[in-house]
Amino acid sequence: FGAERGLVLAGFLSGLISSAVATLQFTQKIRNKEINMQPAIGAIIYATIAMFVKLIFIVYLISDKMFNLIIWPCCIAIMIGMITINCLN
Repeated sequence: FGAERGLVLAGFLSGLISSAVATLQFTQKIRNKEINMQPAIGAIIYATIAMFVKLIFIVYLISDKMFNLIIWPCCIAIMIGMITINCLN
């Protein structure tokens, strides 16, 4: 599967649980030189994207009105994250 793709998957899945904890874990691994900075930054961005995906899903289940308010800002944030990841490569 590869270390870099594994980091991407780990970033996204850990972001579904807690993007803040994922960010802290990846920054500690960078600081301890356990992983390279660029793939770890990608994993952190994927964790943030996962958080927005989770937010959209939860709000959709709870409130239609709130969903209509957050869908576009969240989609824009996700697109900005994807563009940033594309620029890292």
